Amino acid sequence: MSVSTSGELGPPSFDDFDVLKEAFLLVAQEPDAITESRDGGLTLFAKLDRLHGDMDSLAPPLTICLSGLLIIYRGGHRFGIRYRELAHNTTTENSSLIHDYVFATTNEKLIEFGQSIRAFPKLPEPQQELMGDEWMAQADAGRRILRAQTGSQLEPTAGDCGVLFDRMLEFIG
Repeated sequence: MSVSTSGELGPPSFDDFDVLKEAFLLVAQEPDAITESRDGGLTLFAKLDRLHGDMDSLAPPLTICLSGLLIIYRGGHRFGIRYRELAHNTTTENSSLIHDYVFATTNEKLIEFGQSIRAFPKLPEPQQELMGDEWMAQADAGRRILRAQTGSQLEPTAGDCGVLFDRMLEFIG
């Protein structure tokens, strides 16, 4: 089982989604996974946390959490998954990196896919010394344009699906 690596920069395919779905079902079968199934098995929630430490570096340990919700309905699926790395560092308490993915299928076609990446705590914007109202207006306009063009919602590529698949494999026993 693997996600296709051809066309890594292209959009994900239904096959990429299907491989991710199967990997998620394997994660849900882990003995320490928290799972809840509803609607006769058509809705599955699963969550699994693991402590990860790199003995070769001085980096603090991480709690890596994978949680997701898979909904199966007539003719398709909805799948939301979150991958979170929480650092155990005394200087940056509760700092984490969160990747959220959303997929939807209908009749074996991938019709929706999205990804957002957020870091916590949010880092403050650098302070700039501005010269007058005109400079402040230009800086504010630039900030609005940048936020509009680089919001947190991204379209995942087939390569991003491969990274998510590899991350899910780390949870499987």
